[in-house]
Amino acid sequence: MQVVSSYGAEIKNKNIPIRHTLALYREAVRCLTEIYETVWTELSMIDQIKRRFNEAEHLVHETKKNHARFDFDARFPKMPSYLRRAAIQHALGSVSSYHTRLEQWKNGAISGKPKLVYENHAMPIFYRNVMYKPGEESEDAACLKLYDGHDWKWFRTGLLHTDVEYLRLLLRFWKNDIRNIFSAFLIRKKLHYQKHL
Repeated sequence: MQVVSSYGAEIKNKNIPIRHTLALYREAVRCLTEIYETVWTELSMIDQIKRRFNEAEHLVHETKKNHARFDFDARFPKMPSYLRRAAIQHALGSVSSYHTRLEQWKNGAISGKPKLVYENHAMPIFYRNVMYKPGEESEDAACLKLYDGHDWKWFRTGLLHTDVEYLRLLLRFWKNDIRNIFSAFLIRKKLHYQKHL
């Protein structure tokens, strides 16, 4: 059995562009939700989850070998691939859940017609080494890749010393196997942001 847990570490400095990143990520999820709702009949025919995800990504992401049907890349240029894929996964989950609940409502299994919510409170996931880097051993900090309104840049953020000490204790418990810490995500609590590991 795999044990999974999270620990919230409060971000000390408030002058990093977390709000820009949240706004952009949530707008991307909203845009993708609209797109996937329009083509859901096509996507729902794909039974395998990985193939459905790949097809959904091909619909919005332009490559040398793939011409995207929708202009997502033009609307969200330079969006890191890991963040784009997290947004795609969130949007697919929202549309799939909506259609499942809609079918249940039609069959009388649930009361109250469900609504597809485009405005969301999605929080981005910061994958280790590409969106999040831990600080040096001697400092109580971490680096997050954030959108500053123009581009994606690395920003150093201070963390509470007690939080960092607890995380170091966990690393010693895991025998310094850094692979056990996969990613970080933000949670907003009472006007403060926390990074969960």
